[in-house]
Amino acid sequence: MKTRINRTNFNCLFVAAFLFLSNFAIAVEPEIDEVLTETKQLNSTGGKKATEPTPDNSPSSTVKGDHDNNIDIASKSSSPTPLLDEGSQQASDISGNDTVAPSKMRVILMAGQSNMHGKGSRKDYDRSLGDVPDHVTYFSNTKGSLTDFKQSDSFYNSSYFFGPEVMFVNSLTNETDENFVVIKFAVSSTTLNDWAPDGELYKTFIANIRSALDDVSNPNGYQFDALLWQQGESDCYNRGLAINYLANLENFVANLRKDLQAPEMSIILGMATPPKAKHDTEVQEGQRTFANEDPHAKLIMTEDLVRREKDRIHYDSEGQLELGTRFFEAYQELKKTP
Repeated sequence: MKTRINRTNFNCLFVAAFLFLSNFAIAVEPEIDEVLTETKQLNSTGGKKATEPTPDNSPSSTVKGDHDNNIDIASKSSSPTPLLDEGSQQASDISGNDTVAPSKMRVILMAGQSNMHGKGSRKDYDRSLGDVPDHVTYFSNTKGSLTDFKQSDSFYNSSYFFGPEVMFVNSLTNETDENFVVIKFAVSSTTLNDWAPDGELYKTFIANIRSALDDVSNPNGYQFDALLWQQGESDCYNRGLAINYLANLENFVANLRKDLQAPEMSIILGMATPPKAKHDTEVQEGQRTFANEDPHAKLIMTEDLVRREKDRIHYDSEGQLELGTRFFEAYQELKKTP
């Protein structure tokens, strides 16, 4: 009997020890995996431990001015890469002085009012002029409203008209075979007050940029090269808007660069020259001052562009092609500037 009891105790002790060691191994296994994972990370980063981004350096950006309805331009992206990597510079340069990693996709923004939307007519030129080149992805609000933003294989808005994007993009693609995203968002008769950073138009603009880049989903990130801005005609007819044009423009650009994390994004302005405007001088002076004081800005002249006979406000087909050419020449000059 005594021998049986000892054997039973021994068996119990053996089972208990086996269970203890099994549980110990299960508990230790995740820690071993964590150590192995961290070791791999250290080896891949040259000995520096990777850290999670804090709220202050998070790639997510929001539109300022409406904290209850902030639009996050990065958090809904299908790619873990932000719209623009933290600390990236905007010195993109098609002349050879390019500081942008080759894998990043360049982005050109085009915005403003009706002369950016365009009244150039398809009937004046071969329809193929409006075909989007293969290595360009083009988005626009084709009807000039806030709700019809989409990707298109044609530059013709409403299947008929075109703006400065035709000659700008064709000139650009003649110089380089890099991939570009061109995003155009123009709404007729808008003043710079309508584009205020706390307003619905600005927030829709940011949301459309986010939506377009979500669709493209480039895993290597994006490079915001330039904003082409044809706007100000409506402000020329109101004294209050005209004398505040410079301050409003500075506020708009500062918020846009901040929200896109693009502090050196080029800003190319088309001069506002509407007919019979009492306050065009104030707006034009604001545009000149901005272009002179911002090292990444340039103003192009538009007074001599051909206009449509029926309204004398909108540039005709020839005028739009020339406007696109001048935007491109200004873009080249800015990118060649050290």
